[in-house]
Amino acid sequence: MRWEQGGTATLLETDGQFVRLLSTRSAPPGAPLTAVCDSNARYQLKVRACRRSAEHPDQFVIDGRFFNLTKKQRAVLATIAQPY
Repeated sequence: MRWEQGGTATLLETDGQFVRLLSTRSAPPGAPLTAVCDSNARYQLKVRACRRSAEHPDQFVIDGRFFNLTKKQRAVLATIAQPY
């Protein structure tokens, strides 16, 4: 996925509500972010925490919570959900 604000992210974990991403950009807690997937679907999330990745020092691990999801987006997340 890519950020509308610039940069890219990889989904690490989700339960359909909360999400953990590996991102090329950082974001402060409370910041709203919008990710655009290959299908052009937009996923909005609110950042809960952001820290530099231990395995990838040039990237950041972002923990957040999805908001404004459609039923279709929730169904897609349910198919790819991994333990959070």
